[in-house]
Amino acid sequence: MQKCFLGCASYPEDYKLSRHNLVHFWVSDCIKVPDDKEWTEDLTKVSLIGNRISDIASNFSPVCPNLSTLLLEDNPLNYVPDLFFLHIKGLRFLSLTQAPIRRLPDSISDLENLSALVVSCCSFLIYVPPLTKLVKLKVLDLTSNDSLKDVPHGIEVLPNLRYLSLAYCEKLCVSFYNLITGLSYIEHLEIGCGVKNIMGKNLMKLQHLKRLKGCWFSNVSDFNNYIKSPHIHQLKYYQFYISSTTPHQLCHSVIDGKFDKNVVVHEYSKERDGENEPLLLPDDIQFLQLIYADSSVRTLPDAVPSVQGLTRLARIWIGYCQGLEYIWSSASSSVTEFESLVELNLSELSNFRGILTSGVPGNALHNLKKLTIEYCSKIEALFTATVISQARNLEVLEVQVCAGLKELISISDTPDGAEGENSMIYLPKLRILQLVYLPNLVTICFKGLLGCHHIECITIIQCPFLKKLPFSYQLVENGQQFEALKRMIIEKTWWETLDGTSRNKHKRQNN
Repeated sequence: MQKCFLGCASYPEDYKLSRHNLVHFWVSDCIKVPDDKEWTEDLTKVSLIGNRISDIASNFSPVCPNLSTLLLEDNPLNYVPDLFFLHIKGLRFLSLTQAPIRRLPDSISDLENLSALVVSCCSFLIYVPPLTKLVKLKVLDLTSNDSLKDVPHGIEVLPNLRYLSLAYCEKLCVSFYNLITGLSYIEHLEIGCGVKNIMGKNLMKLQHLKRLKGCWFSNVSDFNNYIKSPHIHQLKYYQFYISSTTPHQLCHSVIDGKFDKNVVVHEYSKERDGENEPLLLPDDIQFLQLIYADSSVRTLPDAVPSVQGLTRLARIWIGYCQGLEYIWSSASSSVTEFESLVELNLSELSNFRGILTSGVPGNALHNLKKLTIEYCSKIEALFTATVISQARNLEVLEVQVCAGLKELISISDTPDGAEGENSMIYLPKLRILQLVYLPNLVTICFKGLLGCHHIECITIIQCPFLKKLPFSYQLVENGQQFEALKRMIIEKTWWETLDGTSRNKHKRQNN
């Protein structure tokens, strides 16, 4: 661990160091930066990050036999001559990230001691020389090279390769089977739309694989077979796409670094794809995204029946599903099986009516901390009193651009549809409330008060018909009364239309 963090010293103080950089240093064992920046024989490590180097003379060939680390990141470098690497054969770590270079010099093929080659975010790169001789190579990072069409020759026979990233190489075209041949010890694999014909049986050959990112399955049956295999349980991190659409078209998918087990279901339809079996999900999935589901889908279990019983599912993001009306049906037993759900995001659901058709949501919202709803034009009431009573751990509520929304909390499911004027509905842990562009919102909590004693920030923008703020947020601790609210973000013209009681109560927090 100490060696890993010492490697960070090679980067400038304000450099944005990613987790990938740390991994590269860890694997390649690069630990410090030299004090002497001259090209001398005793140099061991050189960092020239962000030095505005655009050219290297074609006859320049530094004699640095002990040089092990060379960082040329973030330079406008167009060309590196072959002679440059002629006398630095001891090099172990080489980084040329974020350079406009088109071709790497062929002399890189002779750096037989190289353990890490990082050439990422080079948008014009079209050529990487053969790597067959680099038998000590452990890290090869070619992430985000938009022009690269072919993987380097010899990559499939590197016996010590542990880390390989070909993510976001949009023009790349390579067979997955051909790629992994010989990579029996690979531990970290990042791929993308350029890697074709992924099959579960080939994945299972990678017995040391621990992290898999950007893996795209177009065949549901094959994905299901893989999910049933023991191999998936050896993965500490995975990111699967199940879609008949190529991954580079998944522009609406959300990558969340907080979760290690991720699945994106995109444009999946049994009828269209001719599938005879429902999609299965891994039992340890943490983050599920459902994008462009079939128009016949009315609830989440309709789209993915296997979502029931997932005990580790912490976040669900649903977007662009035009048929979806509710997240759960009251007739579905799955509503009681989402106790692990912490965050729910709903976006661009043109027919969305509510979280639950009717009834009590069991424990589905019991641990929910964040709810975001946007661009759902047909929903009229977000919560019923019964549903909101189950969301007592909610901390963040964001609702925006829902033109049909009239009530945030409705009392339609209470006896006789009415409660007293001073009845209280509690959201005891709510910290942030954001209501933006809700042109028909009339009330937040009809005929009652909303108890949110830990509220810190309230944002209300473009809600012209909202005339009352029914918040109760005073706390009494140790015999003293105080208010948690620190900030309100509102429009001045709207503020002046509020009833006098609401203005007087909140004027101290109005910024």
